Amino acid sequence: MFRSVFTRLLIPYILILLIVLLLQSALITQLFRRDFYEEAKGEIVDSARNLTGLASAFFIRSQTQDRITLLGAIQAVQLKYDATIWVVSREGIRLQFGNPETFGMDGQDMTEALTRAEFELYLSQVLEGKTLEMEGDFLRRFEKPMLTLAYPIYVEGEVQGALFVHTRISTMSALDAEYYWLTGFFFLCTTLLGAAFIFALATRFARPLRRMNEIAGEIARGNFGEKVSVESRDEIGQLAGSFNMMAENLKRHEQLQTSFVANVSHELRSPMTSMQGFAQGMLDGTIPPEDY
Repeated sequence: MFRSVFTRLLIPYILILLIVLLLQSALITQLFRRDFYEEAKGEIVDSARNLTGLASAFFIRSQTQDRITLLGAIQAVQLKYDATIWVVSREGIRLQFGNPETFGMDGQDMTEALTRAEFELYLSQVLEGKTLEMEGDFLRRFEKPMLTLAYPIYVEGEVQGALFVHTRISTMSALDAEYYWLTGFFFLCTTLLGAAFIFALATRFARPLRRMNEIAGEIARGNFGEKVSVESRDEIGQLAGSFNMMAENLKRHEQLQTSFVANVSHELRSPMTSMQGFAQGMLDGTIPPEDY
């Protein structure tokens, strides 16, 4: 598939670099999501405790101003975290705040009784003074996983109700566009720098091999004058040195062969010349018959 050493070095290492960067980006993203989730969770806990205090004041005085203050605070939490908030009485009647139609500034709040399972599993524990924290669909009431916080509402030292805050986990751990831009920029810069480094490294390894291939062709054509420059002391440098030594030995053997052929030719040429002259003398009568 990859015909040159340079390509075989370059492409696999770039692929490895991309895989490592993708895995690293995914891991960092997960860590950031977890940090965002924990930070949002802490803010929601503080908001839920504040709402519990406001709900307690409303239960005690039942004044319009207390109601407006409670609803305003609930609206702020709902809008910030896309939360669904219930204020539940001891009897299990809940007042829900989950979208602009249910804030009830005109007295038209959405009310509904908790199911028996919700009452027994959750509300009964909160009415005992316990604080609940759970993740899930709240007995399939919600389609997506939610973080649910439940706090008791005290009136004169006794639990008179409960506050439930349901928030989508995906919303709490969502990262903003700036994070993705920064991550993409970091990924691009790291990829380019890594690719440049790998390109330089592959070129450094492939250059002496390519040069040796070129010089081998010259040697095959009888040109022994070229040599490979030795730029390192590693295996590639040792190979280049051995290649130069081989080329030098071939050159020496070529010279010896040429000298040997010249000497043999000279030695054979002398008696042949003598024989040719003697034969010519016999033919033209220069040499008398009694001499041969």
